[in-house]
Amino acid sequence: MTIQLPYELESISAQTIQLELVRRALGEDIVDFLNNNRQLWKAVLADRLMSISHRATHLIQLPILYQLRDLKFNEWNVDTLYILSPTEESKESLIRKGHEIGLWGQEMITEYSNDEMQYMLLGSNSDSHRLFSVWWD
Repeated sequence: MTIQLPYELESISAQTIQLELVRRALGEDIVDFLNNNRQLWKAVLADRLMSISHRATHLIQLPILYQLRDLKFNEWNVDTLYILSPTEESKESLIRKGHEIGLWGQEMITEYSNDEMQYMLLGSNSDSHRLFSVWWD
C-alpha cells in the first residue's frame, strides 16, 4: 500500500519541516525567534539523543526512541534544540539574544568545541561553523 502525501510537501524543504516539528514540540515563540534571526544560523534540529546499554554488553549502546513511540499520538517528543551557526560571532549573538528575551537561561546552553562539532556532524564543510544546543525540560 502506497501512502499518498500532499503534493505541496514535495516543495517544502527539510529545514522547514524541521521548523514545524520545533514549533509543535517547543513552541511558536522559538520558531519566531529563529525566523527573525535567520542570518545567524545555518540549520536547526530538535531531537532527544539518549541511549541505553545493550543487555549483553555495556559496549553496545541502543537508541531510546521516544519519538517513534509517541508518533501515534501525533507528538514529537524532544527536549534539545541543536543550532548550527555560520561563525563564532553569530553563535554568540544568537545565544545572547535568546537569553535577553528570556527564551533560555545560560544553564540550558551547551557550546561544542570545533573538534566535538566535527565528530558529531561526521565532518563539516566549514571550519568557521559553530554548534550549540539548548535543552528544555
